[in-house]
Amino acid sequence: MKSRLIQFSVERARISFLAIVGLAVITGCSSGMSRVQTWEGTVENADQVAVLSSPGAINVREVNGQLMTSFLIDDLSIDYELLPGENRIVFVYKTIWSKSEAVENG
Repeated sequence: MKSRLIQFSVERARISFLAIVGLAVITGCSSGMSRVQTWEGTVENADQVAVLSSPGAINVREVNGQLMTSFLIDDLSIDYELLPGENRIVFVYKTIWSKSEAVENG
């Protein structure tokens, strides 16, 4: 009887530990990746960097020819840091009502 109780306690502790680790990973991913730098290197005047806020329904695929990282969770709200000037952004907008079709210009 005592060995069953110990085995149950060990199993319960293992499940609790895995749940805590899982929550920590999810929290770390959501808060640590909230801003993505879209260029390599540093900027002399960081206050001149623009920020593009992308809600979960918009998936930014490419910025100025550079492919952006795709994340495990599709509906993350992510901010993209952009250099001053003109920027070219390729994105996919998807909702439950969207149709999958190609648009040539627009």
